[in-house]
Amino acid sequence: MVEASGIPTISLSINRPWSEKVEAPRTVFVHFPYGAPFGEPGIYKQHLTILRDLLHVLQSAQEPGQIVDLPYKWKRTQYDQVPYDSFEIRPAGAASQNPG
Repeated sequence: MVEASGIPTISLSINRPWSEKVEAPRTVFVHFPYGAPFGEPGIYKQHLTILRDLLHVLQSAQEPGQIVDLPYKWKRTQYDQVPYDSFEIRPAGAASQNPG
């Protein structure tokens, strides 16, 4: 209903199989634990990086149902030097090029 009104939406997911079943218009997937989709508590550069990528996908995604896999690793990524194009856009159900 929101999308039909011309307002784009996006979902932040930590469970890719569920995201594929839901078929949201746009989804960003991050392989983080439940309860922490924006990352570790108190790591503000991490939170801002995830939010920045989420908003970038909201603006740039062209196809309905796209799922973007963010490349970040829990407790193993330096967030002060992450490039803006560090993720891959692909249709739901397509295999990831990013291992892990």
